Amino acid sequence: MALIDRIKEQAKAKKTRIVFPEGNEPRIIRGVDIVQSQGIADCVILGKEADIRALAPEAKLEGVTFIDPVQSDKTASYAETLYEL
Repeated sequence: MALIDRIKEQAKAKKTRIVFPEGNEPRIIRGVDIVQSQGIADCVILGKEADIRALAPEAKLEGVTFIDPVQSDKTASYAETLYEL
């Protein structure tokens, strides 16, 4: 088994969540599509879902969570926590 395959298997076993703040970058979107479709991690992309899908229409992004920081009701809470830190 190749090194990259072992790394993928370890990641699948842990099934972590990865948040991608670069929702407006087509390369990131395509990478998220691969990571999610292979079951390597649960992915979250920050940004407007419609805008993100328009940037990379070939990406299926099935099971990906989209969070629009501008519209999220948690933004104020996150900002307060960041300020405190």
